[in-house]
Amino acid sequence: MTDFKKAATGLLKVATMTADELASRKGEDDMFVKIKRNSERLSNCSGHDFEPQPDWRSKGWGMLDRTVHCRACGGDMKIGAAHDYLRGFAHGSGQDLKSITASIWPPES
Repeated sequence: MTDFKKAATGLLKVATMTADELASRKGEDDMFVKIKRNSERLSNCSGHDFEPQPDWRSKGWGMLDRTVHCRACGGDMKIGAAHDYLRGFAHGSGQDLKSITASIWPPES
């Protein structure tokens, strides 16, 4: 039980640190630092402008394995999260979700 408690305490401490604080301890190549940096970019973005991975069709990945990149902030997110964001954007702006998503992931011709 003490190992679990120690691990949980450590994760909570990491979760409350900023990316800069964590990087000062772990370095920029640490996985948690990279995750925090990406999260901070996405959270501070004034409006995402997504682009798909250039080879998203040829990799043969399942839909949930795909990621998108935001041209505005440089953040990356899974396609499901991006779709949820775009659905909310479409609802709030009155735009058609299908046309928004087609501009990012054009149908095969």
